[in-house]
Amino acid sequence: MLFTHFPLGFLVPGRPRNADAVLEPFKDLNLQAVFNGHFHGLTERHRWNATLTTDKCCSFHHANHDGTKEKGYFVCTAKDGKIGRTFVEVKVA
Repeated sequence: MLFTHFPLGFLVPGRPRNADAVLEPFKDLNLQAVFNGHFHGLTERHRWNATLTTDKCCSFHHANHDGTKEKGYFVCTAKDGKIGRTFVEVKVA
């Protein structure tokens, strides 16, 4: 599992120019999940065996960049060499 602030998925807004170089050392490892920030919207890309994801914004004071209204976070599980994720929506009071 890898966490970065800037999104590394192809064609995701805010992706740095060196994203491929950042990912390259993980090519032959069992990288299953890459969780990224910066872009406050749900994106999902795939590279090798990994899913590269950005999530909807958790802030109640800022809008999601993808125009969606849901706020929340991921709960992750690790089992049998695989990473799973479930989005948990947080309702605004």
